[in-house]
Amino acid sequence: TNPGESQGSPDVSVEAGSDAESAPFVASAVMTKPVYTGELQRGVNNITDVMYVVRPEFVTKSIGQSTPLAGLSNDITVTLQPSFHLLGSENVSITLSGLSGAVIPAGDVLLSSVGTYPG
Repeated sequence: TNPGESQGSPDVSVEAGSDAESAPFVASAVMTKPVYTGELQRGVNNITDVMYVVRPEFVTKSIGQSTPLAGLSNDITVTLQPSFHLLGSENVSITLSGLSGAVIPAGDVLLSSVGTYPG
């Protein structure tokens, strides 16, 4: 099972020895990692590097407003950038909390996408 935090892929070494020998008879050497040339998996590269882990998180998460003045229409702008691709086929939902007191008109709330992931 992968850990719950992101981590890079360490260098892994191999050597061989025996109880009869004091020194290894095959010297320690860093193992090679396969070069991954396939498609990104959820926007993540190097997926074959041993112990490389990407923690799902929002690497960018910001919120702002268009005006603080009472009685005026106020646009709330939310910017999110996950560390991996969110797949629409998985019916992903994103919940914003802490906006108690906001007055939202009945009906749909307009959401706009301003960019997509490369690859």
